[in-house]
Amino acid sequence: MRRRVDIRFALLAALFAVCALALASPAFAGSQRTTVMVFRPFAANGQSLIGGSTASGTCLSSSLVTPRRDAWNCMAGSEVYDPCFSSPKASGVVLCVTAPWSRSGVKVRLQRPLPKPSSTSGAPSTKDQPWALQLDNGQTCLLTSGAAVVVSGERLDYACTGVTSGGLWGFPSRHTQPWTIFSAPATAKHLTQRVKIRLAWT
Repeated sequence: MRRRVDIRFALLAALFAVCALALASPAFAGSQRTTVMVFRPFAANGQSLIGGSTASGTCLSSSLVTPRRDAWNCMAGSEVYDPCFSSPKASGVVLCVTAPWSRSGVKVRLQRPLPKPSSTSGAPSTKDQPWALQLDNGQTCLLTSGAAVVVSGERLDYACTGVTSGGLWGFPSRHTQPWTIFSAPATAKHLTQRVKIRLAWT
C-alpha cells in the first residue's frame, strides 16, 4: 500500500513539474499578449512630450484615423497632418506626430479655433481601433485614410515600414492573445495569412 501511495505522489510531482515548465515557456510568457496603449503627447499640465518643429495652421475636422475627440486632421502650409492632438491645458496648439514610437512631430499654432468634434468622437480609450501597430516581427504600421483596395470585405487599412506592395487588411482581431490581423500584398485576391500584433496604440 505504501508503495502505491509513493508512486502516486511521484506521478503528481512529475505532473506539477511539467505544468510549471509549460507556464514558464515562451508560449505562456506575458510578452505573447498584445499590449494596448493610449497615446498621450501631452503631460497632465499641458506640456508637450514630443519634440520637433513648429508651424502655423488650422485643423479641418476630427481625425480620420482615430475616433478620439482630442484628435484632429490639420493643415500647416501645404502639409496635411493626421492625427494631431489637443489638450485643454494647452490652448491654441495641437501636436501632430509622425508615429507614436518616434516621439517627434510638429507643433501647430492654430490660426483658428478647433472645429466641433465629430458626433462619433469619444474619450481616448484602449477599446478604440488602433491607429498604429507594431507586429511580432518588429515591423511598424500606421492606419491610412482615404480610398483603398478592398478584398473579401476587408480594406487595406495599414501601411507598414519596409512594405511597398501591401500592408495590413481590416482591423485587428481581439478574440485571441496576441491579437492578429490579415497581411497580404495590395494585389491579393484572397486573405489567408494572419500576423501577430505585439503593440497597439489608440
